[in-house]
Amino acid sequence: MAVTIRRVPEDFRVIEVLAPRALARLGVRTPRSKWGVYQITKTKLTTPDVAQRLAKLVGCPAGKVGWAGLKDKYAVTTQVMSVPAVQTLPERVEGVGFSGELMGWSEDELCAASIAGNRFEIVVRDLSKHAAEAMASRLATLRDSDGEVWMVNYYGEQRFTSARHGKGFAGEKLIRGDFDGALRLLIGTPARKDSPTRHEFSRAAANLWGKWSELLAVFPKCPERRAIEALAAGKSVVEAFTSLPYLDQQMAVEAYQSHLWNRSAERLVRSIARAEQVLIAADAYGEIAFAPLESNWRNEMLPVPAHDVDMSRLMPEVQRAVDAALRDVGVTLEQLRIKEVRRPAFSTVGRPLCMRVADLELSAIERDDMTTGSRYKRAIKFRLGTGSYATVVLRAIGQ
Repeated sequence: MAVTIRRVPEDFRVIEVLAPRALARLGVRTPRSKWGVYQITKTKLTTPDVAQRLAKLVGCPAGKVGWAGLKDKYAVTTQVMSVPAVQTLPERVEGVGFSGELMGWSEDELCAASIAGNRFEIVVRDLSKHAAEAMASRLATLRDSDGEVWMVNYYGEQRFTSARHGKGFAGEKLIRGDFDGALRLLIGTPARKDSPTRHEFSRAAANLWGKWSELLAVFPKCPERRAIEALAAGKSVVEAFTSLPYLDQQMAVEAYQSHLWNRSAERLVRSIARAEQVLIAADAYGEIAFAPLESNWRNEMLPVPAHDVDMSRLMPEVQRAVDAALRDVGVTLEQLRIKEVRRPAFSTVGRPLCMRVADLELSAIERDDMTTGSRYKRAIKFRLGTGSYATVVLRAIGQ
């Protein structure tokens, strides 16, 4: 179904929720205060963009600005940032695309553990009447007898930026020793949502792949340029890959692992839920399934696939789901390693199978004032813990 999310940034609002411990340690300035903490509201900017601009306003190095989580660029987002406690900090900061207020002072720099989760307010537009009604019916299927909503904790599509336009996962190519294919996916395959700079270098790389000197002459100055410089200097494609920013290397691995986790979770849901209660949602990288699960599954941890997963410690249902998911894509756990480099590396962690969708409210159906014809909109509000994705909630209700 054709729907519109983020027609305008105000249609997608995210508000960061501080963890109780971080909130309790926030107060007036004392001799022990090392950080000033700002609440920042931004739009059309990335979190690192704002950090750089905030640093200039308060007079500190950009690398000294701390934050708890990255927030969407194409949304109105509110998050906290910490800056060194210099002699004087302005009570209010403002620049193009952002503004902020000084919340207080803390002994601790902000980090991922500083937040408990996020509140979301999302407007879904361009709905048919049937699609708008289906949002409520799907939601009713997932509510338990206490009115709570638990959903499978799939990774959202934001996790898969290294999977370029359906052409595959760089992580999969790495485990097969195809570093050229992985590198081409990461820097030589244009995608629709690329930034202008990324689009420029990925388009150039796609057209001149293998002609390294020619490509270097037109490749813009950016961190990814080091890989092309390595190839133009006659270095191996493995050395070129390891010349990429390390975050890009690691995300290539984590994106593929996230895909395998989603496939395992989807297989598990289909095997343990009643067939008539299973809700299927389209996803860019394969269908995902939702269903009301028995409460004993809510605390289950599903391992992120890696060669070090101890299958003998898993429940039989989970073992079968992981095995089936890996068979679907033609890999084994033992193959999930990169032999040519020490890092990035595939290693496992447990991810909660389910997420609680708290304080969920679905608005009445209204005419969509931004779309012509008989089209409708609905707003949805909810709160998620850290590591969970709002886009997954939208998929569960059919969007």
